[in-house]
Formats: sequence, C-alpha cells, structure tokens
Amino acid sequence: MKTMIDTGANRTFISVKALHLSYKKQPINKLSSRVLLADGYTSISILGTVHLSINMGDMLTTIK
Repeated sequence: MKTMIDTGANRTFISVKALHLSYKKQPINKLSSRVLLADGYTSISILGTVHLSINMGDMLTTIK
C-alpha cells in the first residue's frame, strides 16, 4: 500500500478500506461526526478512532 505522511499534521485520517487492509484486529471506537479540512471547503465523515502502530524501516510510531 502506498502512503503519504504529513509530518506537520495534527490529525491523521485513513479510509475504512485502508484500515481493513492493514489492521484487521484493531477495534474501532465508534464516533460519528464530520470535520472540515484545511482548504476550508471539504468536509469528510468520521466513523471512529483507532490506535495504529506504524513501522517505517527501524522506526515504530503509534498514532490515534
């Protein structure tokens, strides 16, 4: 899977499809809401939160 990482972002969003492809065992903490993206016009639906561990080479980081 190809990814793009924004190291300056204070929020991380992934699609449900990406979650199921990479991390099937993690439960989703359900939360239904909408957020407005940085462009000021685009909004997306939020289905919930999840803690993910990401490996990049020898570096491991956890995001929520």
